[in-house]
Amino acid sequence: MQIKKNLFLFLIKIMSIISFSKKSDNVSYLMSFGGNIDFIQRLNERCLARKQHLIVFYRPSMELEAIEIQKIGIETKMFVENISFVLNLIPLISKSSLLFVDNYFAFLATMYTKKSTKIVQLWHANGAIKSFGWDEPKTNNRSDSDKKRFQAVYDQFDNFIVGSTKMGAIFEQSYHIDTDRILEIGYPASDKFQNIDWQNKMKNNIFASYPNLKNKKVILYAPTYRENISGDVTLEMPGDFSGIQKLLDDETKLIIKLHPHLRDKEIELKSILSKDIVWIDDYSTGELLTITNCLITDYSSVVFDFSLLPNAEQILFYCFDYQSYKDSIGIQSDFHEWAPGPIVQTMSELVNAYQKVQNSDRQLDTFNLLWNTANDGYATKRVLDYYFK
Repeated sequence: MQIKKNLFLFLIKIMSIISFSKKSDNVSYLMSFGGNIDFIQRLNERCLARKQHLIVFYRPSMELEAIEIQKIGIETKMFVENISFVLNLIPLISKSSLLFVDNYFAFLATMYTKKSTKIVQLWHANGAIKSFGWDEPKTNNRSDSDKKRFQAVYDQFDNFIVGSTKMGAIFEQSYHIDTDRILEIGYPASDKFQNIDWQNKMKNNIFASYPNLKNKKVILYAPTYRENISGDVTLEMPGDFSGIQKLLDDETKLIIKLHPHLRDKEIELKSILSKDIVWIDDYSTGELLTITNCLITDYSSVVFDFSLLPNAEQILFYCFDYQSYKDSIGIQSDFHEWAPGPIVQTMSELVNAYQKVQNSDRQLDTFNLLWNTANDGYATKRVLDYYFK
């Protein structure tokens, strides 16, 4: 396996070197997460104004998002890291004058670019509860070759776009990078959570589709996914999970929103839980936040977006596998210090916290001062102004 990895990365290096002399002023965007179409659209407008061409390269899981991007006239190309990718797409990506990415992409470790090329890490979350990079527990058990590759990727990024000093410090520690590569000018995907027009549009659309939610207190349970040994998305609920139904009453609606790859788990839960629980597939978690009053999550970054909304009243962290998750994936060491709500591990604790604990506006304000200091609704403009001077 290691030999195949090294051979693949060697081919990336060779192909990018071969393409090195060919002129191109394209701008590229590597997309592995959704929710950033507005930024991509406005990026395209800047490119057109400078007679540059934007290409969005996307993973297969982002096909629906890519279709929406195509509708606004932006070129997209699906990519899977295979030999076709090396031969056909690496020449395009490596020649970019500006490259935005939203994740760690291993092939960047050996990809040659011009010195003038800027590679910008936008990331896919506004903050972090999970550990990543060098702070992820299993990283220490990886081979020296793997560790060298990890750092080679981290070193490729010229800038990291963040919405707070806190998130910048996490990147510095997790990726072993210098402070001067951090740009604390706001997280573009957070802009919509400060946009009243977008919020109202989402609310109206959701209530039109699900009128039973209107004029109700809405609880959204949105856990992060887990991965098994094979790397497949999974989520094993504890035996007392059915107790979540105790949160329901005549004035309260509970929405459960699982990862799209957990359809089998959703079917299983539907068969044992109350028919009054609402399952919504046609709106994203981010969109559902606009009608949510109480958010129940665990290690998901969705909390950093929810806290920006005026309808955010209560946040609860249902971490039923806290210790095992901490040992395998890793949790930020100071999570308990800044979590804007109770962290519980059993369903009885969750129900009790919901009934007795109400987050104060001051608590959310303190949280936002730590995590959302530069997220004022104008991050996209600042980022684009920085790179399109």
